[in-house]
Amino acid sequence: MKMYVTGCSHTAGTHLSLPNNDDRYARVLQSKYGYEVDYDAIPGASNERIFRRAVENLSNIIAKTGSPYDIAVFQWTSIDRFETPLYPQEGWLGNSKFVRVNDWTDHRPWSSQWAQRQHFDIPFRKYYYQCFHKMPDLPRYGVDHNQTLSPEQRADWQQMMGVQKRLEKKMFGQMLSIDALFKSMGVEKVLHMNFDPITRPHDDPLGNLWRSSLDHMFDEQRGMDFILPTYGHQRCMLSNVHDGKGTADGHFMKDAHAHIAEWVHGFITGELKEPIKRAGENTFDEDRNIALFHYDTGEPLQNQGRWLRENQFND
Repeated sequence: MKMYVTGCSHTAGTHLSLPNNDDRYARVLQSKYGYEVDYDAIPGASNERIFRRAVENLSNIIAKTGSPYDIAVFQWTSIDRFETPLYPQEGWLGNSKFVRVNDWTDHRPWSSQWAQRQHFDIPFRKYYYQCFHKMPDLPRYGVDHNQTLSPEQRADWQQMMGVQKRLEKKMFGQMLSIDALFKSMGVEKVLHMNFDPITRPHDDPLGNLWRSSLDHMFDEQRGMDFILPTYGHQRCMLSNVHDGKGTADGHFMKDAHAHIAEWVHGFITGELKEPIKRAGENTFDEDRNIALFHYDTGEPLQNQGRWLRENQFND
């Protein structure tokens, strides 16, 4: 069976978490379970890149062979990422007067690449500011996720969650479109994995359609990021030379990828039918706080490592 697999670094792995590319769950699906895998995941990919490349690849394979994939596996990434045509420092299109198909770049405002991109990210500063300036951070709001917020803090929280909800709806549209397109072209099964949890309730027509129409592999309120640790899988604990000595890589290692491959195979064969949902004693404290987070309380998420500091938004 021919399979299309795409995602970001949580599918591609990193040099710290998966030094051997054969340990990727896409490779395990091929080597252990016998699928013919067409692989298109890269670290740092945005959902827009995942969407665009999937459409391009589906069109290309139909044009070349006349037959689509049998199965598609989409690992959707953080909603704050987006892509734009790549432009050099001297201008949007530089001297080329056109943008080639491959001239795209993914923007990840909270990542270590922020400093490297500041010189050409100026048009998107307001976007970054809206998405991240109001993100609650633990040094400012304290470490107890059950604390009572002040009116100012609650206003900040509500504004941020409004942005979060809009970005999640954008992702819903991307997922629904891809699902419909692939199935219309004859792909038998399309599986969707959300890395991050869905942080707001979407009890509206779009949210209900998204929830009922797609094959979701992971519970929406937890996502891969906070389910895998509850199965005993740890993130890469080696030092990351880019972020500093002793820092964690933030990606899952070989055993977790093997488990993901097993789950994907289980959903394909029908052995697994319901989204995977678990939060237990094996999880880290921070993960448990998010995994069990009741997203209607208006209290800040304990995910301190992703929030940007306020001084990164100076004009």
